Amino acid sequence: MNTNNESSVTHINRVYPACRVRLTAMLATLCAFLLAWSASASGYEYKILYVDAKVTKSSPEYFGKNLVIEVLKYNDTMPVLNCSFTLLKAFPEDMTVEVEGLTKQNNNVYKAGAFRTSKMKYCDFLVEKPQYAGVLTDFGNMVKRCPMSAGKYVVNNAIVDETRFPRLPGIKGWRLDVTLKVKKTTIFKVSIFVRIDS
Repeated sequence: MNTNNESSVTHINRVYPACRVRLTAMLATLCAFLLAWSASASGYEYKILYVDAKVTKSSPEYFGKNLVIEVLKYNDTMPVLNCSFTLLKAFPEDMTVEVEGLTKQNNNVYKAGAFRTSKMKYCDFLVEKPQYAGVLTDFGNMVKRCPMSAGKYVVNNAIVDETRFPRLPGIKGWRLDVTLKVKKTTIFKVSIFVRIDS
């Protein structure tokens, strides 16, 4: 019997280390179940999966030559987004970001107009648009709040959480264009291709 003033959890951790391991595993399983259940309970009958990513603009003033953004297979059914780059100098406070969604047509052309975020400061974007920013900030060492200083940044095995987004219309193919600008100059642009699997 525990006669000290320590809590029951502290006592278990000290006396029964195997219990701590099992308890941690049980909590991890419970969290995974709750995430899966919340997506199911919310009525989302589809998954948003990465297909490809292409950088179309990268300013050498800000980004080193080692910039890589790619979609890889984590397993047979789960593609993930990976990214690594060196930021050569801090992003300025007035840098802006825009995200535009384009829909894939039958001729493999992408049509604009599906949706577009208003142009906003990157620092505000990180806080006010977590469904987009979270693709980067939840899976690596990207900052969730400004400033974003010079240094090496990575994103590992990023996936899309469908429950963060409004329901998408029944269109299978999408392209998301993300553009960073300093004043009126584009310093970075990437196109991220996704598909909707029902």
